[in-house]
Amino acid sequence: MNEKTDDNENLDKAQKNQRNIGAAKDDPHTTGPAENLREEAAEMVDVDESSNDPMSAENIKEHQPSAVKRDKNQGSTGDPV
Repeated sequence: MNEKTDDNENLDKAQKNQRNIGAAKDDPHTTGPAENLREEAAEMVDVDESSNDPMSAENIKEHQPSAVKRDKNQGSTGDPV
């Protein structure tokens, strides 16, 4: 029963503290360190891509064959020999 009373009190408090629609653009409320999360994530991706990971896209592309001969009677372009 106590939990329900707390929920009702929180609801009453939130309803009293409501702001007008559009008020956030004049005075946006941020939660602190989480506001730059996207920028930090982008920086982390840049750091990860510049690592010497053997499975990175650049390393894989370097070691892929330019053409695959699937048939002994087929040239590298796919045309019959």
